[in-house]
Amino acid sequence: MATVDVLVDGNQIAAFTNTSPPGTTTQRWRKFSTEFVAQGSTTTVALINGDPPSDTNNGLDGVSVTFVATP
Repeated sequence: MATVDVLVDGNQIAAFTNTSPPGTTTQRWRKFSTEFVAQGSTTTVALINGDPPSDTNNGLDGVSVTFVATP
């Protein structure tokens, strides 16, 4: 199991957990997504390992942030 916490401007907005079947040792990839509205002209996005300190098996790939103008 691997969890990644998503923070925007220091506030956690999501926690995504990827689970594998029991006994599996191969890392499995899943897609996750979330949306947020920036509260100012700059926004800090952080992706943090949400697993215990003894678990260092988290992987990220293909991370993107898309700006969408307000109507």
